[in-house]
Amino acid sequence: MRVVVTKLVASLVLSASTMAAVGVLATPASAASDCSAHPQPFVDWSHCQKVGADLIHAQLKEANLSDANLSDADLTGADLSGADLTSANLTKANLSNANLSNADLTSANLSNASLTGANLSGVGLSEANLSEANLSGTNLSSVNLSSVNLSRADVSHADLSDAVLIGANLSHANLTDTNLTQATLSRADLSHTNLAATNLTDATMSRPDLFHAYLTDADLSRADLYRADLYRADLSHANLADTNLTGANLAAAILAFAQCNDRTTWPDGRKNDGPGPDCKKPR
Repeated sequence: MRVVVTKLVASLVLSASTMAAVGVLATPASAASDCSAHPQPFVDWSHCQKVGADLIHAQLKEANLSDANLSDADLTGADLSGADLTSANLTKANLSNANLSNADLTSANLSNASLTGANLSGVGLSEANLSEANLSGTNLSSVNLSSVNLSRADVSHADLSDAVLIGANLSHANLTDTNLTQATLSRADLSHTNLAATNLTDATMSRPDLFHAYLTDADLSRADLYRADLYRADLSHANLADTNLTGANLAAAILAFAQCNDRTTWPDGRKNDGPGPDCKKPR
């Protein structure tokens, strides 16, 4: 009897081994990233170390680069369209003229990265870190930048029309001559930000922090600045025609040569005193 049981157990073990060999009992596993693979579309480099990699003009369309370390990598002119770059480390990476259209950069670290000339149409940047990044001249129209860190970034001459920047950190950033028409900047931190000659026409800026912001020659016509903190902000030569400043803090703000009209609304809810171009607070 003992011999029969022993043979039966051995037979079962052999059968199990045989089935495992042909994959019958194999448990499904997620495809592992191949960090040694050459750059190519759809490559899986998730969690890979690519520090300082030379990836100039690399073809990485729809690649999986989530959690990859690409700090100091040169991705000039690379095709990263549709790529998954969630939580990737791209600090000091060179992404100039790269194609990032429809790429997902949610929670990615792009501090000190260069993105000049990059194609960012349809890119996902929610909660990304772009502090001190160079985005000068880039097209970020209609892009969702909610809760993004853009502190001390260079966003001058960029197109941010219709962009969503709710709760974004833009403190000390350079937004000189930037297009922010119809952008949403509610609760954004714009303290000490350079917004000289910036176009903020029809922008929604409910409760933003504009402490000591530089808004000289900015166009704020028809902008909604409800309860904005403009303490010590420089609004000289700014266009405030039809601007809503209801509940705003204008203490110590500079309004020299700012232009208003009879539809400019002051913090107390009253309209500008007179239809002339000069801003005249109601008596």
